[in-house]
Amino acid sequence: MNTLMNTLTKSLTVFSLLAGSLLPLSAIQANSATSPAPAQSAITMLLTTPSSPLPMGTKLLGIRVADGLATVDFSREFADNFSGGDSAEMRAVNSILRTMGQFPTVSWVQVQVEGQSIDSLGGLLVLTDPLPVIRPLGQSEMLLARHMHRKAASGHHLAGTHKKA
Repeated sequence: MNTLMNTLTKSLTVFSLLAGSLLPLSAIQANSATSPAPAQSAITMLLTTPSSPLPMGTKLLGIRVADGLATVDFSREFADNFSGGDSAEMRAVNSILRTMGQFPTVSWVQVQVEGQSIDSLGGLLVLTDPLPVIRPLGQSEMLLARHMHRKAASGHHLAGTHKKA
């Protein structure tokens, strides 16, 4: 098990529906010393938020994190109670990917129902394979800047940025 499951945080963010868009909602954990793992807490908060884009009645059965992959296992209600179209499916899946994207040790998310991969929630997104997390914009920009710095330091140049002799 990696450090995410053992490290406790004081503040978590879930991405829920407000005015029809996925917006971050911060939640403060009352007692981080006795709370469950942060990823489990964040997804549980997402499920219990009144404006949650996840299907009603869905329960979190567990989260496993290993080698950058978080496997998020939901109850049967996740698939059975989904009644939206493409937009609702995107909001539901993106809320999971954004919520898990706050954890630097998670790069991919595999969604499961009752311990099994599902083909799709509503027919638009393929969920049989892990999906990349969606990082907050600031984190994505920092990762890109680090990547570009490493490329420059190693002598690699971005297309169109080097001068011809």
